[in-house]
Amino acid sequence: MFGTTLNEASSYSAIEPQETFALIMGNEGEGVSQNLLEKTDQNLYIPIYGQAESLNVAVASGILLYYLRG
Repeated sequence: MFGTTLNEASSYSAIEPQETFALIMGNEGEGVSQNLLEKTDQNLYIPIYGQAESLNVAVASGILLYYLRG
C-alpha cells in the first residue's frame, strides 16, 4: 500500500511498477493523515520542477496510477 506525502517519502520513479497495489491520495490542502501514512508500506511523492507547490489531486493520481501500473 502506497501513501502520498512530501515528508519522509521516496520519489515515485524510485520504485518498480506493481501488478497490484493500493494508493492513498490526500487533498491539496491537508494531504493524507499521519495516522494513515503510518499504515502504508511506502510513501511516495512526485517531484515538481519550477514554482508550483503542489499538483491537483486528480493530476497527481493519474501520474501515479499510470506509472505504478506499468
